[in-house]
Amino acid sequence: MKCLAAAQRALLALLVLAAAAAAGSAGNDAAILHRLRAVLAAVDPAWSASWLGWQPNDTAHPCTWQRVECRQQRVVSIRLYEDRRLHDEVDGPPQHSHSMGQAAGPLVGPAPPPGAWPWGPLIPELAQLDHLRELEMQRFEGQGLSGAIPSEWGRAGAFPRLRKLSLEVLHLQGPLPEVQPGGLPVLESLHLGAKGAAVRLPPSWGASPLALPALHTLSIHTPLEGPLPAEWARGFRMLSLMVISGAAPVGVPAAVPAPTLPPEWAQDSAFPRLVYLGLSYPQLSGSFPSSWEGGGWHSLETL
Repeated sequence: MKCLAAAQRALLALLVLAAAAAAGSAGNDAAILHRLRAVLAAVDPAWSASWLGWQPNDTAHPCTWQRVECRQQRVVSIRLYEDRRLHDEVDGPPQHSHSMGQAAGPLVGPAPPPGAWPWGPLIPELAQLDHLRELEMQRFEGQGLSGAIPSEWGRAGAFPRLRKLSLEVLHLQGPLPEVQPGGLPVLESLHLGAKGAAVRLPPSWGASPLALPALHTLSIHTPLEGPLPAEWARGFRMLSLMVISGAAPVGVPAAVPAPTLPPEWAQDSAFPRLVYLGLSYPQLSGSFPSSWEGGGWHSLETL
């Protein structure tokens, strides 16, 4: 009986520790959402002020904020769109209630000064939201989405449950982040739209089957420079749709290297599930690789 009682006490202690850990994780989610709100209010106050809960001094729990979805007080979806009418119809009426709990005092306060972060609202801490499944941020006016995509977003352990990532960046600054094996491990859909200077596509995104192993939809609409990565032929085992398109770079000299078509993409082992490949880009250069005509592309239906 003593052994049974000791085992029961041990089990109870484990349950208490698990509950405390869950509460701590939920508190971390709230802290990250408050930081996102503070940055957004600083760089684009008119945009954030249009949604319930996103005003800097609002004390409602982040799970009640408009455009945020939670399950058991863990953030699972953040959808920040510019088109309020269309997406408000999808989201339904906001549930702005204080019943989810009170935000901690230090998390609510004056917004930080503009220019405090080079990422704008694309803050590195978003990668720590370990229950987040959907992240969509789109802004075409003001200063809402101007900046760099943090390197932390591609590191091992980043976004462990994220399945959909969609970004429309008004002015993309800096290189696109590398993706390490273990980063974004279950991401299925990646969309990136941007204006401004040309960027290079990181070879690491598809250099190994361990990088972005679940990705099946890749859509990139941004000025590019340099070659399309030949290394991508070694990864992307689940990719079924890839679209790369965009306008010419803004304010970039004509001497900037233009994208070229890599022969490696048509190897027998490359892109085994790719059904649709769309390339629509005025800067593409070079001849059409002969390997694209007679080899590989075993699943391709549309080019």
